[in-house]
Amino acid sequence: MSTIAHAQKTDEPQGVEITHELTADIRGSVAEFRRNKRETYPHTAVDLLLEAIDDASNLIDEVLVRLPVWQPIETAPVDGTPVLLFARHYDATASVITVGSFMPDLGIWINTSFGGAAIQRLEASHWMALPAFPKVIA
Repeated sequence: MSTIAHAQKTDEPQGVEITHELTADIRGSVAEFRRNKRETYPHTAVDLLLEAIDDASNLIDEVLVRLPVWQPIETAPVDGTPVLLFARHYDATASVITVGSFMPDLGIWINTSFGGAAIQRLEASHWMALPAFPKVIA
C-alpha cells in the first residue's frame, strides 16, 4: 500500500511520519534508477536533477528533525501539564487537535483550551508538546 493511500485510511494525525515515509520512498526510487536505468540516460542534466533530489531530501530531513512529532498517548505527561492532543470528546466520533491535560485525580484527559469552561472529557490517541509562544514585537 502506498504511503499516501495509508494516510487517507487512518484516523491518526498526519505530518512528519508521512513526510519521512515519502522522502524514504523518493530516495528508494532514485537509488533504483541509479542502479538500473542510469546508463540509459547519460546526460549531464540527469546528473544535476539527481543531485538536486538528493539535496532536497537532505534538507527535508534536517527540517523534520527540528519539528515536534505526534507521540502515542501512553507516553504523555500525566502530571497536569498542558499538551497538544489529537483527541475526541468522549461521546463524539471524530478526533480533532486541541489543548488538553491529564487529571491524575480523575484519571482522565480533559480539554483545557478555554479556562473556565465546564470539564470536557477527552479520548486522546496522540500528543505533542505545545509550541513556544510567539515573540511580541514592540
